[in-house]
Amino acid sequence: MAADRKLPLPTSIARALVEIGQGLRTARLRRKQTAGDLADRIGVSTPTLLKLERGDPGVALGTFVTALWVLNLLQPVQEAVSPERDRIAGALEALHAPKRARRRRDHDLDHL
Repeated sequence: MAADRKLPLPTSIARALVEIGQGLRTARLRRKQTAGDLADRIGVSTPTLLKLERGDPGVALGTFVTALWVLNLLQPVQEAVSPERDRIAGALEALHAPKRARRRRDHDLDHL
């Protein structure tokens, strides 16, 4: 719940939530769906959907993902967060890669 937060959201995150919510609203309107219709399809109340569209950080992640799925927008989000697209992690892995190959030791279970 947003009321349980100890620290306020960073401004960039608050802005991103608003932008994402507006994007969901635009997608809904472009599909000629009312808020009530979309809310029914994702299994939430209309006020909850409107909170999602306003970027309220207290809306459950499951609600957000279900809305993406119903609007046929889930795949691009999944692709955006896939490990293959994580350039920072790839760079860190390359940085910590072994400098040389080592021969693997065969474990002889008879000598344990």
